[in-house]
Amino acid sequence: MKIRTRVILAISVVVVAASTVAVIAYFQFTKINNLVRTNIPGEIATLSKASRLDSLALLIRYYDEILTQSARNYAFTGNIIWRDRYNLNVPKLDATIKESIALGDDQDKQTFASIDTSNLILIDLEQKAMDFVDKKDRVSAVQILEGEEYVKQKKIYKDGLTSFVLKQGHKYDEASVVSTQKINTSIAGVQSTITQSIWIIVVAIILGAGTSIIFMIIVLSTMINSIQKLQNFAHKIADGSEDEQLVISSKDEIGDLARSFDQMVEQLRAANKNVEKKVSERTAELEQLNKSMVGRELKMIELKKELDLFKNNK
Repeated sequence: MKIRTRVILAISVVVVAASTVAVIAYFQFTKINNLVRTNIPGEIATLSKASRLDSLALLIRYYDEILTQSARNYAFTGNIIWRDRYNLNVPKLDATIKESIALGDDQDKQTFASIDTSNLILIDLEQKAMDFVDKKDRVSAVQILEGEEYVKQKKIYKDGLTSFVLKQGHKYDEASVVSTQKINTSIAGVQSTITQSIWIIVVAIILGAGTSIIFMIIVLSTMINSIQKLQNFAHKIADGSEDEQLVISSKDEIGDLARSFDQMVEQLRAANKNVEKKVSERTAELEQLNKSMVGRELKMIELKKELDLFKNNK
């Protein structure tokens, strides 16, 4: 395997490990986010709705008291300030009842619809009473506000609010208990999921990092081992070793280099042997030539001696 391939594979292992950790973290935090965004807000919305209906019931009672007192005070005193106060709060009461009808469940809608019907009748009666006051007929105005129909509608109005308050009180308590339990369960689930997520991520990081480190160590150890063999072989060749063989079986760039180096050494050894052979041949030739020249020299000496002897004899 080529070094480039090994490096790419090592990087791929690291990337895969990191990606795995990231994916695990994403799904775990998505799970936490779902718990936080669905369960808890839903229960809080339930409590908020129940609390808002309670507030609306109190406002209806408050505005009703204002209208009743304003109409009666206008009937008894004729002071226009009470009629202005009455007219100012009529739309407020109507808007509050309409919101209660829209926000409540089916039973609440029926209750507030009944209150709304009674409220319209009461407003009609109170308007008639104040019209009598405007005509300086306070007696007729008081008779309307103390009449049987007015008292009947006030009772229907009051009974409707009382029924809602009793029902809503029980409903709110039940919703509060259930929602609190669900919120506590959701919080416990979130805490458990967070703890679980932390451990899962830590284990994933350790396994991913451990796998990457082990793989890198194996890759680097293989490369370093091959380089050390090549280095030791070069030192031994430099020291004059003749029989040393380089054994590197890896099929990467280092293996290619080692095989090329081994071939070069073999070629150098062959060239060296060839040189030694030629030197030996030349040496033998020189020795032969030297022996021939020595023989000739000896013959020349012998001839010279014979010539000197010949001259002396004459």
